[in-house]
Amino acid sequence: RPLRELLEGVKQMEAGNLDVTIEAQYRDDVGFLARAFNRMAANLRETIASLDQQVTERTAELASTNEQLQAELFAREQAQSQLLEQQRALAVLDERQRLGRDLHDSVNQSIHSLVLFSETLTAALEKGDPQRTRQIALRLQESARQALKETRLLLYQVRPLKTANAFDLLAALEARLDSVERRAGMDAQV
Repeated sequence: RPLRELLEGVKQMEAGNLDVTIEAQYRDDVGFLARAFNRMAANLRETIASLDQQVTERTAELASTNEQLQAELFAREQAQSQLLEQQRALAVLDERQRLGRDLHDSVNQSIHSLVLFSETLTAALEKGDPQRTRQIALRLQESARQALKETRLLLYQVRPLKTANAFDLLAALEARLDSVERRAGMDAQV
């Protein structure tokens, strides 16, 4: 009977019941085995409880670390987003400044030239010099054409691309030639 109880305890433990204890009534080898079995079961329960506690603590640590990493990742994404927005704003500002310089350097100069030629033309008309008047009028026309070309070029540069997703260099060159150079009397082929 004591051996059957010991064997039944081993079977229960093998089946996963760790709360099994065997009554150690005897002082012989079977009693020694029963006490050893009970100590082993108690040690196993303590070890499993300790492991469960360690797993719980480690899981909590990992969850906390994961939350910190998520927060850091979010902060980095926010910083990158802000940096990209700042870069876009700087690019817009740079482009506006470039456009302002271009307007000042080219179109403004051309318009100033037109004003000067028209004033000179008026003075030549008042003096009654037809040959000088004709020369000034031709220079005035050329200056006006140049101002028109420069204005068209600047307007073309400011215009958004038709295809925002895929930039087709050949199509962009052909569109550029169609919109500006061919109007100016050039015959260009790509």
